[in-house]
Amino acid sequence: MNIIINTQAKNGHLICYLISSENITILSIKDSGSDNCKLIPGSTYRFEWHVWSDMKADYKINAVVSPINQGFPDLNWVKSYGDSHQDMGGFYFSV
Repeated sequence: MNIIINTQAKNGHLICYLISSENITILSIKDSGSDNCKLIPGSTYRFEWHVWSDMKADYKINAVVSPINQGFPDLNWVKSYGDSHQDMGGFYFSV
């Protein structure tokens, strides 16, 4: 089982983390990029992102688990900010 993550940041900064239940960062993607890693069935992970900029910016995060797993529905996060900002989000999931 794999998770595939694609990120896009226009005029801002984005960092996306996949963190194990032992609090170990196993994947990080900065700004616009893509990466993937294997997930261990029966394990819990934390998916987390941080965005910031001193101007208007647009962000996208797309993440899918393959094969499809009910523990992680496809993520398609899109957000625009009109001015200076700092924000974050995240959630736990188990596969």
